[in-house]
Amino acid sequence: MFLFIAVFCALLSGVSQGSEIGGVLQKIHDRMKNADSLVCVGLDPDFELLPEACKQECAERKIYAKTDVLAYFLKAVIDNTYQHACAYKLNSAFYSTYDNLLRSTILHIRSKCGLEMPIIVDQKIADIENTAKRWVKYFRDLGADIVTVSPYMGGDVVEAFREYQDIATAVLVRTSNPAAAEIQNFKDANGRCLWQHVLDKVVGWNANKLQCIPIFSVNRANPQDVHLVRSIIPDHVPILTPGIGVQDGDINLLNLLLNKNKRGVMVNSSRGILYPRTADVENSAIWHVDIKNAASDFRNRLNKIRE
Repeated sequence: MFLFIAVFCALLSGVSQGSEIGGVLQKIHDRMKNADSLVCVGLDPDFELLPEACKQECAERKIYAKTDVLAYFLKAVIDNTYQHACAYKLNSAFYSTYDNLLRSTILHIRSKCGLEMPIIVDQKIADIENTAKRWVKYFRDLGADIVTVSPYMGGDVVEAFREYQDIATAVLVRTSNPAAAEIQNFKDANGRCLWQHVLDKVVGWNANKLQCIPIFSVNRANPQDVHLVRSIIPDHVPILTPGIGVQDGDINLLNLLLNKNKRGVMVNSSRGILYPRTADVENSAIWHVDIKNAASDFRNRLNKIRE
């Protein structure tokens, strides 16, 4: 009898803890734990950067149209990285000139990984009211879990997502581009930067039952700023971090963003995983292996920091 009561109480505790997060945020934490990974694979297809061996492989299969070649490449990337990924991020700009490529790529992720894989669409929405609601409907229909937004128009941008538990926002807080400081480091009378005010807003929106993930780049950041972010952001809220790898973000600073479970950070890598080689290769199979190894190596590097 005592054992039954103990098990029952444990189950109730688990339900309670899960319900405190719930929705997309819970989905991200579950995937991080199950995959033992912090790697967010950026699916940014660039035809000019495709391995020549991939193009040759497509030609041999009579796949000639650019959209179809990119679809073939992206399917191979997903097939070779999903075991090492905690999420996928698709930058919509890379899909804008290719009919149906964004939708077909999301469908392939779902067919390979099911619903457990978080999918981020990088759109940087900056609209409000009716326009924002249209964006929400569009991306929910596509199957996205998270959409990036720009906070310049305030809370109205994220408010459009309130009625749905199956889609969240990722809010630009601090970015990796060189000119970001022109706006993001603008200081008020108390010496606080604009990006710090945005971070406060993200915390407030989450407290107000809006699912908001901060986007914070450690590129050109100092340790004090990085430590500040995790000290303000609750443990149950994950952080999306771009700018590692090709953009020279300091991977060692990521340790300061980890939550108490040594997780809580999705570290995006796009070119470093998709295009690990620049030279042509003779073996048509090797480009698949290169991509798989790049994802696996990056996962291992991040996990080393978690130890």
